[in-house]
Amino acid sequence: MSTTIAHELAAVMGIDPMEMTPLADSVDTDALDALFGTAATDAQFQFTHEGYRVLVTPTGIAIRPPNLD
Repeated sequence: MSTTIAHELAAVMGIDPMEMTPLADSVDTDALDALFGTAATDAQFQFTHEGYRVLVTPTGIAIRPPNLD
């Protein structure tokens, strides 16, 4: 899940995923992967990375750029 988030976030930011600050600087990526690695979860998790708000749910990822606050 964390790799998918990194790629989607980089796409929204308009950069290569390798150019952004590592996602692990903002969130425990192992815990995130464990939480959403199970098929039967109804959890939601929100965090901020480089000013972007990221919401992760069982049905997808929503990313809100900092200029929309």
